[in-house]
Amino acid sequence: MNVNTTKNLITKTLLTLGTVTALAACAVEPALMVNTESKQAVQNYTTFSWVKDDPMFINGDFQPSPQMSAKVMESIKKELETKGYRFTEERTNADLVVLFSVGANEKTEFEKFPNYFSENARWMSNYQDGDVGEVTKVTVLHAGIAIDVFDREKREAVWYGSAKRKLKEHDEASAILDPEGLSKSVQVLLTEFPKAS
Repeated sequence: MNVNTTKNLITKTLLTLGTVTALAACAVEPALMVNTESKQAVQNYTTFSWVKDDPMFINGDFQPSPQMSAKVMESIKKELETKGYRFTEERTNADLVVLFSVGANEKTEFEKFPNYFSENARWMSNYQDGDVGEVTKVTVLHAGIAIDVFDREKREAVWYGSAKRKLKEHDEASAILDPEGLSKSVQVLLTEFPKAS
């Protein structure tokens, strides 16, 4: 093998490796879907605690790792303290109590396809609202976390939030529901939580 052939082979190998690395770096995890709802003016409260010693509830068949609850509790506590709320171990003296649930659930969805579609078709000219041909029923998996905040004295919900991802495969649930993944979801989710006044 001559020098030029060797150089070309090395160059092609490096370019291929570079392309693979770039594509891996661009791999995007499923979008985080966030939903929050305030039941009343949360910012009028000042202190919070947990609804019980271990405030994690498991939703579905997912079995969390032993350190998950403590890690998520730490994340929630940090985010709420950043918002100006003060944590107290004495839950009987807290204004708010917090619980959270983690899990993965299957959900039925429907996919719609137009009556007419071909390689030559222009999407907008052939697929208009109401012009739906085939409707396919599919089962998808959602994995994530939900946080509930209650007025301790009144025992009423004051805030609810959930952050979840739609997964393509069941195996993805373990990555989404690991302590680090859930901590990131908590951080995003609680940006919607009102600051204490």
